[in-house]
Amino acid sequence: MDILDCKNVYVSCSVNRYPHCLDTKENLIVFGSSNSIVLYDLNVRCVISSSSHHSDLINSVRWIDENGVYIISSSVDQTSIIWQKDGQNVFHLKYVLNGGHKDSLIISDSVIVDKEFHSVSTANDKSLCIWQNDQMVFTEDVKHFIFDVRIYNNMANISGLVVLTAGSNECVQINQFDLFTKTLESLITLQGHTDWVKSIDLISFNDKCLLASASQDFFVRVYEIQKCSLETDIGVMGDIMSVKHDDKEKYYSVTLETVLAGHEGWVTNVRWIIIENRIHLLTCSSDKMIILWEQMGNSIWNEKYRFGEVGENALGFLSCSFIHSPQMIIGQSHNGAVHLWRKIDGENCWQSYPPITGHFKEVTDLTWEPEGEYFLSCSSDQTTRLHSSWNPSNLSSWHEIARPQIHGYDLKSLTMAGRFRFVSGADEKVVRIFNATKNFTESIKNISSINIDLAGNEFAECAIVPSLGLSNSAVYDTSKIEEEFKPKTINMPPSEEILMQNTLWPESQKLYGHGYEIFAVAVNHSNTFLASACKASNANHASIILWDMKIFKKLTNLCSHNLTVTQMRFSPDDSLLLSVSRDRTWALFEMKSLEYRRIAFSDKSTGIHTRIIWDCAWTPDSKNFLTGSRDKTIIRWFLNDKNETEIQSKEKISFDHPVTSLDVHSKFFTENNHYLVCVGLENGNLSLHTIDILSGVWLKIHNFENHHHTSTVNRIRFSPKICIDKNQYNAIHISSCGQDRMIKLFKIILKFK
Repeated sequence: MDILDCKNVYVSCSVNRYPHCLDTKENLIVFGSSNSIVLYDLNVRCVISSSSHHSDLINSVRWIDENGVYIISSSVDQTSIIWQKDGQNVFHLKYVLNGGHKDSLIISDSVIVDKEFHSVSTANDKSLCIWQNDQMVFTEDVKHFIFDVRIYNNMANISGLVVLTAGSNECVQINQFDLFTKTLESLITLQGHTDWVKSIDLISFNDKCLLASASQDFFVRVYEIQKCSLETDIGVMGDIMSVKHDDKEKYYSVTLETVLAGHEGWVTNVRWIIIENRIHLLTCSSDKMIILWEQMGNSIWNEKYRFGEVGENALGFLSCSFIHSPQMIIGQSHNGAVHLWRKIDGENCWQSYPPITGHFKEVTDLTWEPEGEYFLSCSSDQTTRLHSSWNPSNLSSWHEIARPQIHGYDLKSLTMAGRFRFVSGADEKVVRIFNATKNFTESIKNISSINIDLAGNEFAECAIVPSLGLSNSAVYDTSKIEEEFKPKTINMPPSEEILMQNTLWPESQKLYGHGYEIFAVAVNHSNTFLASACKASNANHASIILWDMKIFKKLTNLCSHNLTVTQMRFSPDDSLLLSVSRDRTWALFEMKSLEYRRIAFSDKSTGIHTRIIWDCAWTPDSKNFLTGSRDKTIIRWFLNDKNETEIQSKEKISFDHPVTSLDVHSKFFTENNHYLVCVGLENGNLSLHTIDILSGVWLKIHNFENHHHTSTVNRIRFSPKICIDKNQYNAIHISSCGQDRMIKLFKIILKFK
């Protein structure tokens, strides 16, 4: 078996919750997600690369050059990095700026002068550092936090480097840095704001500049900077800035152009943009609004367009930007989603465009729909999200299509119970079951072109959370609910507002019986039995509860383990239930006479694993199962030919790091008598293997280079669907999720020898 091609066709991730963590250049959006630099291409509607070197969260990202080759990022890990983009749109390290700060960075900026990178960075230790390439040439301790910093070369014809800072002193400071003496001189301090200044931006044209500052006092102040003489009358709203150059004094007027009062909350970001040769200003705020301002004349500014979030779950915007071709407004929301609005050609209006969305905390589990048309994921961000493909105009891309569950507890486990039902477990004692809505089935047919037979199924129209309730309630008569919560049948991936409000699934059942937080759930392939397990420190709480999925009643307790059951899997023929645990053992239960009984288990004398067993999987013939452990091994176990209760180990495969997730494809590849296995490790690495059924030989056939996770892989699952590509080769999909808050979907083309 050979891998002809492997593509990372979908990455679901969010922007880190910092106000300068996103930037745009032409059709590209670059942002920080966890500790990775992510590059999104609007032309193909997907992430085209992710690069990682930071050891902690990235909190700012900025393009450096006009050609879109270099960026600078800063991180909580106390470093800044200058990255260079290659021809394949992958970022590589250029310089690491390390050793200047003693606390997490806040922001950094850079400019290229004579092929040298001159950078400035600020941190939570109230320090400011200036760098030449990767060497620190200046540092200063200030008495306040600097939330935004900009560095320019020859700004308004001011020789040398100009450094602008804004922060908790409620001021904007303009400074000049001398490249020869390595000194920073304050030129002027602009006062006027009455709260922290969070963002600044500057634009130069016709020998003058416009400087905008955004503050938590709800206002945006715009200053005009231009060359003048001492005799120039600048009025009461201006000041004179003196600049030394070649032992001569040059003078610049700094005049307050206008104060923009359009927001009703903290103004978090400000951007200058040129649209059709006219100057515009883009601002965003915690009031859930983005405003595009247009300069109409001298000191006259008009609010041209207003964009925003709706709904009580929205928390406002942290950052905003603009794409010129086609014209698009970009907004980064508080929960990490990237909102997109696109201007309709030839019209004076804008329409919502499919957003960039993803979990904003660790992704803990994922599961495929039985026919492989879509998959669900759950996270510590307390949401369950549904992902599927969108196929307009021969360009296929994957998106978040629905958000069936928005919970009050961190979600830990997830499994499908049919095509339109799923079961979830969270940091609570209750197992919850959800059913799809009629609105969802109609929308996914339109978006993903899925053939769905609804005969015999009764669906609610939609689901809402009542004002005084905590559970998603089914709605069968939409005339009785508020307009904003009514179902919306759509034919393209929904906006973030629709995802948050209009895509919930109703909760059909709550199952009580566990004494502690739910940790694992599993449903058999015929959807008749549900197994659930909770966190446990003794044998009593470590028992598995088996539920009847027809009447939703507890059938029995399956006892074997002494500590938390970490994973459970039913065999493909539903005759066996396998469980693995923190106690380093596995147990096997057999279905007979409508009940399960333990037929085999490992203990201290028979167990081979020496550390916690994290995951397990069955081979498609139900004759073998695999267990993966923190002891860096995977072991294949098999039932003997007589199907007796004694289980024997066949192979022990070692890895360089602890095994945290594994899966076996549900298809038995008769073309070459192999099982197909995917493995995820604690360091984030993924690998694809085959097992020869007769000889038991393991062979690594693919290493997912440049596409690994940056931290522990929590779950790997094969899609049960196998497609035939245009060359008549088998195409399969693998999805993975991890502690790095990312979901990755791979399309793999197989060729049999």
